[in-house]
Amino acid sequence: MALRHRHEASSVETLLESIFSSNGKKHILLSHVAQHWQKIVGNVLSKRSQPFAIEGTLLCIRAESPAAAQRLSMMGATIAQKVSKEWDLPVSGVKVVIGKIFPRRIPKIIGKKQVLITPRADDISKNLERLRDRIDDPDIAISLATLMATWNRRFGK
Repeated sequence: MALRHRHEASSVETLLESIFSSNGKKHILLSHVAQHWQKIVGNVLSKRSQPFAIEGTLLCIRAESPAAAQRLSMMGATIAQKVSKEWDLPVSGVKVVIGKIFPRRIPKIIGKKQVLITPRADDISKNLERLRDRIDDPDIAISLATLMATWNRRFGK
């Protein structure tokens, strides 16, 4: 690796390569594979399976049923080729195990219903009059007046 002078910039890729080990890179790329799993195996199989590890040159996949596991095993070469080509991972085959599929973690707001808050036109015009002499750009003034009216409507004065 060549030494750089302090004033030379380095690319983000070079920075990340210096920070992450090869094992860390594999985990990051594996998470990308998991995010794009539907594109790799199709809609039906993506709901019944998920990649969970890389062991050597094998992509480890968890399937929820023997039927899904059999189908994934039959598609193994195609899956390995897609993953290897798209993410530059050294994958030459797949290893399929049967187990519970964990749903993606999506944060849920429990008990709260999301309500759209719309500011009143008269509140916007009042705020706009207050801002008119302070802000020259009319677009910024309208945006700020709308934000202020929404804030007051949501949190009170």
